[in-house]
Amino acid sequence: MTPRQLRLLNQRYRLEERLGQGAMGSVWKAYDTRLERTVAVKELVCGPDSGDDLDVRRERVRREALALAKVEHPAIVNVHDLIYEGPRQDPWIVMSYVRGRSLASCIAGGQVFGERKVASTGLAVLQGLMACHARRVYHRDVKPANIVLSDDGTVRLVDFGIARIVGENSLTVGSTLIGTPEFLAPELFADHQPGPGTDLWGLGVTLYCALDGRSPFRAETLQATIAAVLSKNLPEPRGGGEIASLVLSMLRKRPAERPDAATVAAVLRRVASGGQAGAAYQGGPRTGPSGQPTRPRERQDAPRGAAAAGPARTAGRLTPLHGLPARTAAKMVTDWPADRAVTNLLALERTAAARILSQCDDPVAGRLLSGIAAGEPARARKILEMVTTERAGRLLDHMSSLAAAAALSLGPPTGAVRVLAQAGDLTATGVLLEMRAPAAAGLLVAMDADRGVQLLGQASPATVADILRNIPGSRREELLSRLPELPRSLVARALRDG
Repeated sequence: MTPRQLRLLNQRYRLEERLGQGAMGSVWKAYDTRLERTVAVKELVCGPDSGDDLDVRRERVRREALALAKVEHPAIVNVHDLIYEGPRQDPWIVMSYVRGRSLASCIAGGQVFGERKVASTGLAVLQGLMACHARRVYHRDVKPANIVLSDDGTVRLVDFGIARIVGENSLTVGSTLIGTPEFLAPELFADHQPGPGTDLWGLGVTLYCALDGRSPFRAETLQATIAAVLSKNLPEPRGGGEIASLVLSMLRKRPAERPDAATVAAVLRRVASGGQAGAAYQGGPRTGPSGQPTRPRERQDAPRGAAAAGPARTAGRLTPLHGLPARTAAKMVTDWPADRAVTNLLALERTAAARILSQCDDPVAGRLLSGIAAGEPARARKILEMVTTERAGRLLDHMSSLAAAAALSLGPPTGAVRVLAQAGDLTATGVLLEMRAPAAAGLLVAMDADRGVQLLGQASPATVADILRNIPGSRREELLSRLPELPRSLVARALRDG
């Protein structure tokens, strides 16, 4: 519908300009002629390619209005009216008009957000979500595009078009994926019901975007994006610090290992108010599969080599770990912030560091090994070789995909294949997709063909083609022939075009 087709809604709301359009509706700026104020109105998309049938779409709009009306909070846009217009009595939602820019447009424009700004924005959104959850309303599509930074400094969460209200019957959507894949929690791909935890995951990805300036799970294809959500353990976003560590804990793959809303709120509130925010976040469970490494370009403080014989030193002082029994040192690095632990482990002789890590639980050892790999991947590879292959595989399950790929890219590929065989399928996929094409090709040559095809099946055709170009002809043809028909044809085309 355009303003020319309908200038006045309900003999009251005059359409002025379209503000945005999505798969389920368009949002217009309008003028309320009765109360003489600017409002926003959302119309239902009724075209032939708009998805579900009309009754389902109309019910979805009704539920969005109901969800907004159930929650009163400064971060939630107020709903003023639900009206029906036109020959088909299409529903329109009348809402408060928020002057401002979406967080997505700010990020796309290159705006850099400091840690306090990210914390205050995240806290406002979280408080709005908690108000929703208290009324058993789940947003299900928390992302930068649905967060508006208003001109008056407030933060608003918008677009409840796919919100779920507990107690309402679910709407049948066939095979349609509800939500934005790169912001969906892993458990939603396994048919789990949305809840507070899935909204917190979306907030975690959103905060990562604000810190790092990019969407961490976005990939070339839907399949590759879903594979990244399920398998990719993220590096620490730019800047490090408490918020970065908190975000990584919010993005642990297993829901039970993520901090709850109260814990997240406490950290965000402390940082937003100017509290100390330099140490890594230490609250919540320690046993998450996503590690907390820092990218090589961000680890300027890490020593570049092991200390020689004699007292190890870092930053001009004795390393506290030097000379301690491995079990005692392991307890210390477990309790320390990740950056401090990694810096001190890097200052030790490699064997001493390996002994300490051998006394740590797998999640802690994997997290610290990720940090070591970020600064010195060769050292991380050697430490992996000092433990049993079985434990090395378990450690990979708790490392960042990027850090694990950096370590396993060094040395003979046969050793890396043996370790990956002991790691989970999602871990192996994430590692392979983070490797440069020549290194990934070396792994696939040394790997069982069936296993190789299984991992390649999670990558985009362009990525698979890049890897296959580095594999000798007969092996390349074998792997290509085992791919399913559709991806095989797309990969073959990419190989020809390249």
